[in-house]
Amino acid sequence: MTELTLTFTRSPRAELLETRFEHPRLDRKVVARLGAYDQSFKWTAGVQALSTLLLQTAAWHRRSQLVREEPPCLEGRRPSAAASLNDALTSRPQRTCDMFGEIGGRPFLGHLIKRWNADFNTSPNAPVRLWLEPAELPPARIRVCIDNDPLEDPEKLWTLAEDVERQWRGKAKGVAQSITVPPVPDHPAGVRLNVSANRVLIELVLDRPFESFGPDDEEELLRAIRVLLRTSRELPVRGKRPGSVILTLELSREEARELAAAVARGALANFGATAVRPVSSLQQEPRTEKNESPTGGPRPDPTGSRHVPVGARGWRSWLVAPRRMALTGALFGAAGGFWLAAPAKLPGTPHAPTKEQAEKRERKFVIEPSCAVEEPATPNSQSMRPDASRARLRQYLASLGQINEGDDTVDSPGYALNLVRVPVSILPDHTSGPSIVPAVRPVRAEDDFLPPSFRRQKKQLSAARPLEDHRR
Repeated sequence: MTELTLTFTRSPRAELLETRFEHPRLDRKVVARLGAYDQSFKWTAGVQALSTLLLQTAAWHRRSQLVREEPPCLEGRRPSAAASLNDALTSRPQRTCDMFGEIGGRPFLGHLIKRWNADFNTSPNAPVRLWLEPAELPPARIRVCIDNDPLEDPEKLWTLAEDVERQWRGKAKGVAQSITVPPVPDHPAGVRLNVSANRVLIELVLDRPFESFGPDDEEELLRAIRVLLRTSRELPVRGKRPGSVILTLELSREEARELAAAVARGALANFGATAVRPVSSLQQEPRTEKNESPTGGPRPDPTGSRHVPVGARGWRSWLVAPRRMALTGALFGAAGGFWLAAPAKLPGTPHAPTKEQAEKRERKFVIEPSCAVEEPATPNSQSMRPDASRARLRQYLASLGQINEGDDTVDSPGYALNLVRVPVSILPDHTSGPSIVPAVRPVRAEDDFLPPSFRRQKKQLSAARPLEDHRR
């Protein structure tokens, strides 16, 4: 049994969604779908020309029962729908085998469509002519559906054929434009940057020769992207450039993220899509002497940042908001060395907390890289002079350095205070790296148990306090 079923979307701009073909000379039923992973086809100019011929033939058969007419055919020179279908029969792309099967390694479509002046070999000045062979595929066995609804009205079939033919004419306007030479860009990176604030430019990289990517392939790819993004709007193509095939698209940020995720899971693998990257990552990093050591060899890269792909760095800087670096710490009142930080960091006159107060409260402070000295105190409060505050801070840091000098010895002050050096490696990139929040609660000790260095520091700070502090 011979039968061909064509399923289209609704007009206007109807597209062929599925083909089902049965023939006694084929060992199985052939089913192909638009944009599928296997047994697929693309809505190219050749498929549009073939659909036009099949729809016209189906409409002619249903109308010829009342009025006798000549069977339809496609005829024309270049550029024309007849020339597009002729080229598809000659080049024998894989999609013709997926749609109609093959016999002996050749597409079976060549047995269904007959032609005169094939490839303009008989007469270069004469048009090529193509028609359906009724002995292989009777016109009565062509069934047309619109979203699974049968279509039998000959006038509606002819209107559908005209809609498909108009789409081919729209593509034919760009046939004369050569794609082998990319357009001159408006930006050194190869793209135009005049986009709105809520849109971004991304590059879609296809692993295929640049010369083989024509207008039909571009339109088919954009149609598949619209299906993935669930949108019907036109996707502006801002440029093309070689290096495989690199398309620059203008999308919203949400659409760019969805497209990147779809390419990562292989949704566009049949088009050869391998990567999606933002335009900002196209700028090549300048090659300077910083990557080389003074001896001439490569500089060590402990973080591995030079091995991160440029595209990954671009996405990370684009999707992750910049973070402000800050060091946050807390000093508990029970700390024996709390009085060292108080004169240097806290505004006003410091007071050593009692044991009861130390168990109930804690004092917190924040140290930022841009601020080493506390802000001036608010009105009606006591504060230290800036030079005195900086002197206390230097004294405090010097005391910490003195305590930390010999923490490898048993009788050293660092060992007595259980000081621990924690080596931390922070990646140079501000969008990565760990967030470290240490919490330390030392045990309060009496003066007799403190190391000699601490006792000396206490005497020096006590002598430097204002007189009113001693009176209190």
